[in-house]
Amino acid sequence: MPTIQSLHWYPVKSCAGLSVEQLRFGKSGPCHDRSWMLVDDDARYLTARTLPHMLRLLPVVRDGLLLLRVPVEGSAPELLELAALDTDAPANPVLLEPRSLSKQRLEVSIWGDSCAAVVADDTVNTILSNFLGTSVRLVFMAADTVRPVEQDYIDRTALAGQTFQVGFADAYQALVIGQASLDILNQKMAQALPMSRFRPNIVVSGSEPFAEDSWHRIESDGVVLYGVKKCSRCAITTVDPDTGSRGKEPLKTLATFRRGERGIMFGQNLVYSTPYEDGRTQTLVCGAELNVVSHLPDSGEGY
Repeated sequence: MPTIQSLHWYPVKSCAGLSVEQLRFGKSGPCHDRSWMLVDDDARYLTARTLPHMLRLLPVVRDGLLLLRVPVEGSAPELLELAALDTDAPANPVLLEPRSLSKQRLEVSIWGDSCAAVVADDTVNTILSNFLGTSVRLVFMAADTVRPVEQDYIDRTALAGQTFQVGFADAYQALVIGQASLDILNQKMAQALPMSRFRPNIVVSGSEPFAEDSWHRIESDGVVLYGVKKCSRCAITTVDPDTGSRGKEPLKTLATFRRGERGIMFGQNLVYSTPYEDGRTQTLVCGAELNVVSHLPDSGEGY
């Protein structure tokens, strides 16, 4: 049976992630996943597609605080205080207290959606702008913002008619990839790449290569997730997160055997279906078994 090999939390969209022993889920999927985002002067979202050095921005949990480590050439890194956390456990927090925010609210745009956000203070924005070499602002999703998941592919599955919400992730709440899938890819390349290039929330061992393509309902310790669409991969996967430099892999190799109707596919997008009531959350745990209950219809687009 498939087993959860590792779990990952990405507090800031398109920045580095954190490996966690437990991944907690709430109404938007993994709690506080992509709750922060960088925007330009027009309040449009920014990613490592255009600013590859964003991947060098590293979240750090220390002494009950979530920090963002900003490299400084020839000197010690800057540590920006993002939030006070509700727990010291090796997990993403259910509750947190944002820090270093101004009083300014801003309507930001992401993939055609408009979302209310709170802007970080000038000190934070200046440090990030200097590092990235362009004017940016860090924003935190406002508590009263409801951003719906892309509905089209939901309605092509057994979830038709149900609605879900998401943070600042591109379109869906979470991503699962099988370790065997990466192993097959790495066998085809001159140099193996780590799973971190693909930014999954859940990495699974013990499954066949690309088995996750067809997973629909999956369960672990009462947590119920649904696969809804294979993930089409972009140029972020070609960026070395340690240096910010671009290459051609893995997209060059993936294109030879994983090109679908809507792009180069690797991984399965997920939504979290368990009702969220009275602040209740549920938790995935590393090492737990993952039960595949049902499968998607056969489709080049993954639904």
